[in-house]
Amino acid sequence: MESNGKSVNRFGEPVTYPTGPVIFGEPGTNGQHSFYQLLHQGTDIVPLQFIGFKNNQLETDVTIQDSTSQQKLCANVAAQIVAFACGKSDENLNKNFKGGRPSSIIIGDKLTPKTLGALLAHFENKIMFQGFVWNINSFDQEGVQLGKVLAKKVLAHDTDGALKVYSDLLNI
Repeated sequence: MESNGKSVNRFGEPVTYPTGPVIFGEPGTNGQHSFYQLLHQGTDIVPLQFIGFKNNQLETDVTIQDSTSQQKLCANVAAQIVAFACGKSDENLNKNFKGGRPSSIIIGDKLTPKTLGALLAHFENKIMFQGFVWNINSFDQEGVQLGKVLAKKVLAHDTDGALKVYSDLLNI
């Protein structure tokens, strides 16, 4: 995948706007206990994209408390979109959610190799077009190259001398 996290445009001029989203996520409801709080009530508004599937990959789903786990997951993704969009008013500011958090959703029937490939193609093209709009080169990977160079230097040193490796790296 390409990357838009750049601080200069295609002409080498500094940019004054954000040039790439931070991509993170979790399957199912795992994200609720790790980062949804930040997304619901944090000071930065982060546009969200949800991806959900109507059917699970296993062909069978056990009913627990009048619904299947897949139904629960689908209900949860719909509920989170409503919660991010609409929020909830409460006099207790700790329980107040402003809402107005933008999101979109991609819904598929089932995650298969074909749908996974389609998702990868979608996001690859999305990054490329964002780069065109922001006038940045989505295809240079200088940060990746620096990491590779530094990793070779670390591997060339005895790992017991971690402090020396670190100081040597600072003097590249």
